[in-house]
Amino acid sequence: MKVTILALVILMVLAAGCGPAAQETPVATDVQIDLTVEPAPPAAGDATLIITLTESDGTPIDGATVRVHGDMDHEGMTPVDGETDASTNGVYRVPFQWTMGGGWILEVTAVLPDDRGVATETFNLFVEAVSHGSVINQDDEGSGMDMDMGDGEEGNMNMDDSGNMTTDSESGQ
Repeated sequence: MKVTILALVILMVLAAGCGPAAQETPVATDVQIDLTVEPAPPAAGDATLIITLTESDGTPIDGATVRVHGDMDHEGMTPVDGETDASTNGVYRVPFQWTMGGGWILEVTAVLPDDRGVATETFNLFVEAVSHGSVINQDDEGSGMDMDMGDGEEGNMNMDDSGNMTTDSESGQ
């Protein structure tokens, strides 16, 4: 009796494994994925990834779900993900957070409407560590850093054409 029950259980497990194979999602090769980043150039902090989906003939694709997976080009950093399904004329806006400056690899995946499949594109970007709008990049002349020069006076530290750091007094300003 025990042998019969054991044999029956084994047959049921084997039969369950012999069912139809899961269908793979088709890969859509006739889709163009373009990426623009705001603000440009990309810098650490908040950003919007503007992803445009079009057919090979240029027709916009609406109704897709767009997912972005961002990872730095070195180990040890936590990936950043974003997603949207809202679009206008094939343009999808995905809020994104660059967690630090450096090399980033973005994988954009679009799950197309009407079970047409999935389109994927990889983009390599360099993200600046400090945005152009940062107070570090602001001074009276529009470049360099405001600094206390140690003598109670404020001054600017600038980079000369050779890449050397200079102060206003050293550069004759």
